[in-house]
Amino acid sequence: MNILFIGYWSLNDGLTQSTIMPHLQALAEMDQVDQLIFTSIEREEYIEPVNLNHSKLLHIPLHSKNLKPNILNKWYDFYLFPKRLVEICKQYKIDHMICRGAPAGALGYLVFKKTSIPFSVESFEPHAQYMLDSDTWSSFDPRYIMQKYWEKQIQKHAAFLLPVANNYRQKLIQQNIQEEKILLQPCEVQLSKFTIDQKNGIEVRRQLNISEKEVVGIYVGKFGDIYWKSEAFMLFKKAEEYFGKNFKLIILTPQNAEWIKKQLEFFNIPLESAKVFKASPEEVPNFLNAANFAFSLYRPGHSKKYLSPIKNGEYWACGLPVIIPDGIGDDSQILKETGLGVVMEDIDQPEKYFPQLEKLIQANKKEEIRQMAIKYRNPNRTKEVYQEVIHILSGHC
Repeated sequence: MNILFIGYWSLNDGLTQSTIMPHLQALAEMDQVDQLIFTSIEREEYIEPVNLNHSKLLHIPLHSKNLKPNILNKWYDFYLFPKRLVEICKQYKIDHMICRGAPAGALGYLVFKKTSIPFSVESFEPHAQYMLDSDTWSSFDPRYIMQKYWEKQIQKHAAFLLPVANNYRQKLIQQNIQEEKILLQPCEVQLSKFTIDQKNGIEVRRQLNISEKEVVGIYVGKFGDIYWKSEAFMLFKKAEEYFGKNFKLIILTPQNAEWIKKQLEFFNIPLESAKVFKASPEEVPNFLNAANFAFSLYRPGHSKKYLSPIKNGEYWACGLPVIIPDGIGDDSQILKETGLGVVMEDIDQPEKYFPQLEKLIQANKKEEIRQMAIKYRNPNRTKEVYQEVIHILSGHC
């Protein structure tokens, strides 16, 4: 079987590295897969195809024109990319397409319309609703209208839907979508990479001049859109007020460091208490092991209960208790049931949750927290889902 795997981010994007690359490796190791073509979307700069270190794997970058305004560029991408993908399907005799996320799923659906090649969408979530809930798109925005339409078509025509949260799986079943084609596939964590490593954590603290007694909170990710923006820095400030001079904040983000600095200054967070880095994926586990707890900063909203934040799984795998708003994927409920994290049901008064967080840090339940990653974010689940999908589809190729 020849598979086209359609991504929606740059090859070097953290989401590609953490969510797509492990899936490509899992697919390439399957005997039923003869060739695996992976397309990334490059928006910043032109790149050549990259050797992905597997004989079955071939990378083909798609290059966006980066037109202004964004809505024009979006239209051009969805005009140009399906044509290019159809060419790739013909050239490599593609039998099936796997699309990562609903926007990539829209591309897969457009190719399906022209070729009838079956497609599946993993990490299938209500993306249009996410963007509406986060005030990124309005209900009159053509991007919202088209993405909403495409998601309906995906639900109707996809061979398989692989949501990341059981909450969304149940929602899809309630919408009378065939239960047999809905397979739960939470965002996996590379458990061998993200692990409890006290030695490396101590070394990072030494390099950052952070003492053993100081309490370190870490955040890995972006600000804005589906994530908190000003609310995030308000929460950081509340943490700094509660833990006092013993508090240190580590932020790992691809966003502009000067903008981060201005936010810290605006919220009166001492700059000497905050360490801001643009870390490589390889460096992230060591930073996590230097922390005592982690912030999960997804903006609450009705649609957010359908998420499966990969960062939560990585935090758990490193034994970190997480402070998180209520209603985020299955994770908030898991933390309520286990007591191994702090769920902010009242986001207007986050300070009242820090005593609970402090007790959890002092209890040192790292190994128990790691077991949540092993149970809920295990790569074996990804392999099981792919095996089921490929087994069923093999009879149709």
